[in-house]
Amino acid sequence: MRGWWIGVNVAISLLIAGIIAFQALVDRRLLIDAAFRETDNLASALAEETQHLFGGIGLALLTIADEVRSGSAAPWAMRARATEELLYALQAASPSTYSYYILDEEGRLVATSRTPNLQPVDPSDLPEFAAARDGSGQALIIGTPRWGHVGPADGKWIINLARRLVDAEGNFAGMAAASVSVSYMRSFFDALRVGDHGSIGLLKSDGTLLLRSPFIEDHIGRKFDDSRFIADILERGPNGQSEGVSPADGIRRLVSFRRTDAQGIVAFVGLAEREVLARWWNNIAFQGAIGLLTILVFVSASVVIAVLVDRQRRAEADRTTRLKLVANEAGHLVAAPDVETLLAQAGSIARRLVGARQGAAVSFNGSDGIGCFKADLDPALVTGPDAVLPASDPRLLTVRDEKRVLLLDGHGAGVAAETDPERSWPKRLLAVPVVTSNGQCRGVIQAGDPLNGKFTEFDVHELVQFASVMAASLEALEARLALAEALSAANAERNDKAFILSSISDAMYLLDRDWNFTYLNAEAERILGRTSAQLVGHSFWEAFPAASQTAILDNYVKARETGEPVEFELYYPDFKAWYAIRGFPHEKGLTSYLHDISLRVESERRLRQAQKLDAIGQLTGGIAHDFNNLLTVILGQEDAVIEYLKTSGAPATILRSAETVQLAGERAAELTHRLLAYARRQPLDPRPTDVNALIRGLELILRRTVSESVDIEIREGEATWQASVDPGELENAVLNLVLNARDAMSDGGRLTIETGNIVVDTTYAAENQIAVGPYVVIAVSDTGEGMPADVLASAFEPFFTTKRDGRGSGLGLSMVYGFARQSGGQVKIYSELGHGTTVRIYLPRADGEAFVPESVRPTEELPRGDETILVLEDDDLVRSHTVASLNSLGYTVLQAALGSEALDILRGSARVDLLLTDVVLPGTASGRVIAAEAISLRPALRILYMSGYTENSIIHHGRLDPGVELLSKPFRLGQLASKIRYILDN
Repeated sequence: MRGWWIGVNVAISLLIAGIIAFQALVDRRLLIDAAFRETDNLASALAEETQHLFGGIGLALLTIADEVRSGSAAPWAMRARATEELLYALQAASPSTYSYYILDEEGRLVATSRTPNLQPVDPSDLPEFAAARDGSGQALIIGTPRWGHVGPADGKWIINLARRLVDAEGNFAGMAAASVSVSYMRSFFDALRVGDHGSIGLLKSDGTLLLRSPFIEDHIGRKFDDSRFIADILERGPNGQSEGVSPADGIRRLVSFRRTDAQGIVAFVGLAEREVLARWWNNIAFQGAIGLLTILVFVSASVVIAVLVDRQRRAEADRTTRLKLVANEAGHLVAAPDVETLLAQAGSIARRLVGARQGAAVSFNGSDGIGCFKADLDPALVTGPDAVLPASDPRLLTVRDEKRVLLLDGHGAGVAAETDPERSWPKRLLAVPVVTSNGQCRGVIQAGDPLNGKFTEFDVHELVQFASVMAASLEALEARLALAEALSAANAERNDKAFILSSISDAMYLLDRDWNFTYLNAEAERILGRTSAQLVGHSFWEAFPAASQTAILDNYVKARETGEPVEFELYYPDFKAWYAIRGFPHEKGLTSYLHDISLRVESERRLRQAQKLDAIGQLTGGIAHDFNNLLTVILGQEDAVIEYLKTSGAPATILRSAETVQLAGERAAELTHRLLAYARRQPLDPRPTDVNALIRGLELILRRTVSESVDIEIREGEATWQASVDPGELENAVLNLVLNARDAMSDGGRLTIETGNIVVDTTYAAENQIAVGPYVVIAVSDTGEGMPADVLASAFEPFFTTKRDGRGSGLGLSMVYGFARQSGGQVKIYSELGHGTTVRIYLPRADGEAFVPESVRPTEELPRGDETILVLEDDDLVRSHTVASLNSLGYTVLQAALGSEALDILRGSARVDLLLTDVVLPGTASGRVIAAEAISLRPALRILYMSGYTENSIIHHGRLDPGVELLSKPFRLGQLASKIRYILDN
């Protein structure tokens, strides 16, 4: 409150000061504007007078120039007399000049208006003569003020005005000039100057001071081009105003200036700012005093008002405090466990309520006496022999709000003396009866020794009000005690029942025959999301209307009709959870038990999904080895057939048939590859990979894959980490996602591929089945039709597709999912129907030098060699096909069907440079075991494994063991040739 009051006073004081300051600024501006109007008028008069003076002299000089030009054929000696007469006439008519004179082209004085006898003088060095000689035209030349040295101008300040003379042919013939009296001009300037510190003067366009009043000889003729104030005047337009410090005397002035029309002379008039504002400063002092006085009066008045308001506020605060005290303590009174506690609390409240040092509450148990303060109080009770109060004690009996109130002065007064004779009560005592609603007096509340010295009317009123609260609390306490005893047995029974029901771990609720809730345990409140207070007495079907559309309604009704318990499970959409529900009908309604089985259902779903994936993996793994062996032979032989048909000139129809068979074999190999990828059983060769470089390398293929109506945008993240991934499989995954995005945008759209970094925290990892740590993210987004929720839920399932028959195998996203999971990452789909889809692949971050895929140029010739290769393969078809292929490449080939046969060959003396072995072999020894023993026999031997299945000894967790080279079946002749050559050369 005090801070607010101070803030208001400061704000109003600042407002008053602001108004005064604003008015002062307005007055200052008005004074300055008036001063500028005065200087504007004077500057105009000065410019006009200067124009008139210099213009008249200029015309006289022009007359001389015309005379000289017209008689230029005669020599100066012949025309000097006539010329001098003209000069005499002009000088006689010009009070502002000392003389007119003429110089010839050599600068010699040939005529003057001074006297016929010329004084010897050489004026050829005058700057005016040099300007006339070196210039052109007949413009008026204004010289710099200087001291005169001849004739009437001797020892006086003059300004020479001159014009250039030319002869009839336009050649320079000399100069005509007039010496202007500075004293003549000063008399006019002094008459115009205003104020003690005003100034008036003329400036040339180059900043030279021609004349100034007050006159300072040191400044006349001086160039002030280094003065910012003078430069500001010269740089502005023909007319204007300026404020600044004069370079002549350092006085700040308000200046108006005007330029003459012909001569370019600047006429200026200035008033000293301190003279202009002298009256303003006086007004400021007066207004400041008035403002200060106003602020002091306001602050004084506000202080008086604040004191009154503060007193009123304190009184209101005191009343509010007492009311709050009664309100706050009323709850304690009502909650008092017994009468003794109630009386003790009431006495303490009474003491604090009226601000007394002592207080007490006494119960009379219904007896009459002085404590009831009856309206027909017998005076004998006060003055007779049985008086409760001594006759010598003054007393005052009054009525307040139709209740008797006793105010006493004296010692040992009233009921206090009866009930507590050992206690010494103070001189002042306030007592109020406690009367219940049936009119029975039940006691008295009394307070003594007020802190303020006496009890006020307000104290009486508050204690009377509190006595009413005390009476109501006493009645409530007695009623509560009676009720508590009556309900004790019922409560004990109910509590036992509630304890039993609440201890049940399942949610349990009771419904009456009208389907209304009659009881819920704590677990039911938690699951249903409502409290007992919100549900008891309300219909089950109205509280949960969606339940009437589920199996709950049919089963509950069936239980009520048949009298038999029901048990069922269902998914409740509103709660997004699965529940096991049991219902037990009885004569009062139905008891239902509810158990959340969402975790169990989800676990079963995941188990089924895992079993399905495992079954597919077992299926694909079981057939992959033999199927890839067959595809190796089929594709290899088909390559040979096609090559033969191309070189033998076979009919085109036969060649196309062979190519069709080849295409079918390739599609079968791709299908096997996708099944292995989904089942996470394809061999991966992860390495640190620059995903940005990999996607840039795919860009051309991706743009050819989509239609022209689809725009592709690639956004590479800044400082994207390397990913630990098999680059070839990553290319397949990105291509699959791009194809799906293309198919989703049949009418065109935008396809965006983005890369970036992310660090997965504990919360996200737990929710999305991914390990905590850093990942590289590749996001493929389209603006297609999007997926509804049911399609989105099945998107990763194998063979699930929404494409038309024959347009898709349903293994694209399944392959991406299996590849990401097998790589130690995750894949997530975000889709909204009508807005598009985004698929994000999370790949673990890798350290080390990044692998950047290189584009390999196709060569006509396959790599060949002459080394010796030992082929270990138990399948006769695959072995014979592999041997034939290696022979065709120039290699010497040894072969073995069993591991023991291969080891026997190696124990011999035959040269063997490389062992090409199948991983899965008959018996207990795998290809890895045979290779290890072969290395022990021949340490320099190179090893190349071939396999069509990953569940074997060289691949763990879907990844090749370090240092292992694998040729995956089915392989083509080119793949075999390149892999063999790579291992032998590296």
